[in-house]
Amino acid sequence: TAHGEEPLAEDHIVLNCKARKPLVAEIPVRNFYNDRPVNFRIETDLINTRGASNLVVQPGDAQKYKLEVTPLLGGVYTGSITFIDPETEAYLWYTVEIRTESPKAEKSIDLITKIRKAVAFDINLRNPLDEVVEFEVIMNGEGIIGEDRFVLLPGQTGVYELVFSPLKPLKEIGSVAFIHEKLGEIWYELHLEAEDPGVVKLDTLQAELGKTAIHKIELENPSANDVAVRYMVSNPYNFDIQPENLMIPRYSSIVVDCRYSPSDLNTIESTEITFETDEIGIWRFYAYG
Repeated sequence: TAHGEEPLAEDHIVLNCKARKPLVAEIPVRNFYNDRPVNFRIETDLINTRGASNLVVQPGDAQKYKLEVTPLLGGVYTGSITFIDPETEAYLWYTVEIRTESPKAEKSIDLITKIRKAVAFDINLRNPLDEVVEFEVIMNGEGIIGEDRFVLLPGQTGVYELVFSPLKPLKEIGSVAFIHEKLGEIWYELHLEAEDPGVVKLDTLQAELGKTAIHKIELENPSANDVAVRYMVSNPYNFDIQPENLMIPRYSSIVVDCRYSPSDLNTIESTEITFETDEIGIWRFYAYG
């Protein structure tokens, strides 16, 4: 170990940790000399660890070096720790693998809405450090919208706005995580539920023969793209839609006319109207006259 080619690692150490929970590993360090003690200098590239900077081992003996590991982020990290004889620069070393389980969620948040109807939730975050902190924000879940970075000044508490804007019916578990190398991982479990609004029954229209009555119908597009809309009218003899060509701009809405022209004053006339898109689902209405 002491001379010639670079020595092989003594061993590969695997540590199973939980984020933000300290774990103490005991690493055996042997003195490869029989005639003198060695005051080893310790070097490591492992982050979020603590331990003595020196370790004295008597001739031909071995000691346990205590390394405290407090990983902040979930995941698997690899590195090494090296014990160096300062007199000769001979050394022994270990490869280290830290397998870290993510911390428990700070809390669970229920986000329930109808499709195409956004609902917002405010998350309070605090920066306990005396330096500016920029969190990386990682979102998981259909219809979750928010900034991918969040900055807090030293000692500042700020509000992060998370928006749930689903475009189709769903019920699933999502998450939002705020990650910083010094503060670790702060995450929230999201219970996401988007309901289909079903068929909307419009008020009964009244018109004289030869005249028309109109319903104004608003179609909203909460997506980031312009959306073309197709429509179907089950009773085109008494009802029609204007304008004929429908396009909803991104993050906007349009108002369309459902026009009713009666053919029999003594009969309730009705129709089902369906507006359909490839991107943001469908709307269904029942109209009467």
